[in-house]
Amino acid sequence: MDYGGIVKLSFAWINHKRESAKYVLLFYLLSILFFVGLAGIGLVFFQNLITLALAGNTAALLSAVQSPSIIPAFSGFLLVAVFWSLVYGLAVTFVSVLVYLFALRSRNLPAAPVNTIKVLKYILLGVVAEFAALLCVFNLKFLLVLFAAIILSAIALFSVLISPIVAALFGIFAFLAFFAFLIIVVYNSIRLGLAPIVFLSRNVKISTALKESWVITRGKVLEIILASVVGGIAIYVLFYVASLIFSIFTTILVFVSGIVYLQIGLNLLFSMLISPLQIFSFAFLSIAIYAEVIASPSKK
Repeated sequence: MDYGGIVKLSFAWINHKRESAKYVLLFYLLSILFFVGLAGIGLVFFQNLITLALAGNTAALLSAVQSPSIIPAFSGFLLVAVFWSLVYGLAVTFVSVLVYLFALRSRNLPAAPVNTIKVLKYILLGVVAEFAALLCVFNLKFLLVLFAAIILSAIALFSVLISPIVAALFGIFAFLAFFAFLIIVVYNSIRLGLAPIVFLSRNVKISTALKESWVITRGKVLEIILASVVGGIAIYVLFYVASLIFSIFTTILVFVSGIVYLQIGLNLLFSMLISPLQIFSFAFLSIAIYAEVIASPSKK
């Protein structure tokens, strides 16, 4: 793999300023709508508390907070807020899918049409892929390691009645077996990790995307891990430096203004502003790795 090229392509979205700006603005709009909606939900359920707080009536506010009537209000707020968060999460996922399709097109790779059903299937694919990795669907013999770990654990439990030393010994073996199975699950996850991109690139079934990801990543797991680590470190360093510079700026600003809470607010705002840029970078990193994987034949 061309690791230097992968790092460079992780930031290729910068070369497409107009289209990148469109999706960044969409992310910002969704964030604003989410927080405005959350504030509106809070206003509906806690209007009385907010009124008392604004009026500075501390005694009445404390009495209202301790009142049993606060429980239904809080429960209602929590229920509606969770629903609103799910809607927000779905909207963010939809825009994230658009970013991945944008990244595919930027590499002249196929990009399938997208709609709400496609996005819901994309989310479902992520869940199915995790279960497929855990259950070793594409390599069932790996489950023998899990069965061995369970059997060794059972023997260790029963051995306590016979000999603590034997129990400890089997406990160590069980731990090693579970650890080995964890490595297997991670391996399976990497092999299936490109299924979402396969799914977005063409109109294929979830099962087909999983099978193709398993095929195209054969013999390339270490290369994918190294590319992900190298690209991830490059992205992390860039945004860490940006955060550090901004943190120094806000510290100076707080020192000059004397407003302590200003730094907290500005840091939250900065996190919201750079979050879409991080999504862009990791999306382009994933597509760069995918392009490298499909460009070379699968190894046996």
